[in-house]
Amino acid sequence: MNARGVGSKGIRRGAWLPVAALLADVGFLRDLWVHFDYWGIWDWDFQCALLEAARKTIVGYGELPLWDPWLGGGSTLVGHPLASTYAPSFLPVLALGTIHGVKIVLLLYLWIAQIGTYRLARSLGLGVLAGVLAALVFSWGGVFAQHFTHGHIGWIGYAWLPFLIRAFRRASGPGALGWRRAGPLAAAAVYLALAFLDGGPYHYVLVPAFLASYAAVFALEGRSWRPLVALPIVGALGVGLAAVEIFPTAEMVLDYPRPTEAQADYYGAPFEPTVGGILYQAFLSPAQAHDARRWQPFFLNVGAYVGILPLLLAIAALALRPRRAWPWALLTAGWIVICLGSALPAALDPWLLLHRLPGLDSMKIPMRFRILPLLTLAVWAAQGLQALGEIPWLRRARRVALPLVVAVIGADLSLVNGAVFRSAFVVPPIPVEPEKTLRYELHRPYRNTYRRTAVEPIFPNWPTGDLAAVLANQGLILEFWPTEWPHATVPSSHPAYPGVEAFPVAGSSRIVSFVRTPNHVTLRVAGAGGVLAVNQNYQPGWKASLGEAMPWQGLLAVRAPAGAHEIRLDFRPTAFLAGAGLSLATSAGLAWLALRSGRGPHGSPDCG
Repeated sequence: MNARGVGSKGIRRGAWLPVAALLADVGFLRDLWVHFDYWGIWDWDFQCALLEAARKTIVGYGELPLWDPWLGGGSTLVGHPLASTYAPSFLPVLALGTIHGVKIVLLLYLWIAQIGTYRLARSLGLGVLAGVLAALVFSWGGVFAQHFTHGHIGWIGYAWLPFLIRAFRRASGPGALGWRRAGPLAAAAVYLALAFLDGGPYHYVLVPAFLASYAAVFALEGRSWRPLVALPIVGALGVGLAAVEIFPTAEMVLDYPRPTEAQADYYGAPFEPTVGGILYQAFLSPAQAHDARRWQPFFLNVGAYVGILPLLLAIAALALRPRRAWPWALLTAGWIVICLGSALPAALDPWLLLHRLPGLDSMKIPMRFRILPLLTLAVWAAQGLQALGEIPWLRRARRVALPLVVAVIGADLSLVNGAVFRSAFVVPPIPVEPEKTLRYELHRPYRNTYRRTAVEPIFPNWPTGDLAAVLANQGLILEFWPTEWPHATVPSSHPAYPGVEAFPVAGSSRIVSFVRTPNHVTLRVAGAGGVLAVNQNYQPGWKASLGEAMPWQGLLAVRAPAGAHEIRLDFRPTAFLAGAGLSLATSAGLAWLALRSGRGPHGSPDCG
């Protein structure tokens, strides 16, 4: 057997493995292609509305996606906790359109998760077949399927975790120090930043927490302090790279927090949540697909089906190669304990303490951590396959038996978790007629059409119709919002609506003309001066070219001087500008480090 492990002999490296993985992912996501034009349900409606607002801002107006005039009565887009428009994943949406783009994003990021996990497994000394197994268990192991079906597109950020761990190992593993360490450190920071940019607010806490736990175990395994030293360096650089998104999002979350209770109810568990019941339903129950007649939050939040075979392989790894397997077993067990939360006795529940930390105090249920033990379990199971192949008396059988085991696991994951996508995109495209003038409605005008035309029933209390409203250039006030965002905008159907979208509220100035684009409002005014209001929410970050931008009863307003003037109101949030500057500076610094890492401090090759 080749020293690289199970299945390495006779398998040539080349492009066929990535191509095969991509084709397999097309099959796994089979229900996405049946009706490629169909819209999504649940969170997909609001997520696609955010993406469409960003795309419309760029394509239709040639502006950066900073302010969203369509949703929430006017709200920050760059600081929205669920927006990820400054991430690589936005490029397919920008190029292909929102509905087609998000489906291609799901395909690409499942594939990225597989490539990263495969390379991580190979860097640990595992063979090709073991690497394929690890890739399948992580990417097809239930968590991505559940959250992608529900519309949690931010979960794609976890696809970068295997790349992050692999680069971090290279940056802090054994070997001489020198400039060559800068390259892996820069790579780890880039992958951490990608996890932030492609993810959501949870990623700002969960990904660093996972990296910290891995650094501690890696330091213990190698009896070295280097992982603990590399950890804050990678963290600081990663935050610097992603500051363009982190800064405005953090500002919004701090201004409008969403505290939750620490004791989770597991979102409607169909039984009394016990440790055994939760673990079985999460990892072993084949009943993972959603019931189209009702929302099933239980499986959304606990589903991580892997089946019995990967678990048996993980046990085999611990029995046959304990020195190799114990770090991954420890990480898996530790994170599962955190995930169990209130299913454990209060005295043994670490979530009660973790929930007090900033960021985690807004997380509703600790089982959303389960993507982290899924990755470590995938590597652990791959070690078990490797260990079985190293048993002398199994050498004759391994060429047939072990590939068969991987094929059975892959088929099982595809049948169980691939079926979850059946209810993800079931709404035929809704024809809309765009309005020439943006006015606000209190409720979604397309909600009933959205629900009535769905191929499968939609949970009756779930808000829908946001995407259609953005496409129709209609503003919504009461849309889905994850924080306590204040709504001051007046709907056009309200008796207090002034009849126009900009109007004087104090003084004698009058509005001659009014033009609004996503990030700008242009007013031509005349008169002796006064306060003029625009019918959209105010938020710090609006600047006036003349006079003073200010709030008036929660609305965007400007104090205009006397005379005839053209006043331009621009949304330029300080947090975004500061974050963009830090991201550019960090990018330039890391580029220099990456170039420098290949040579010694005096320009000669670094032999350390």
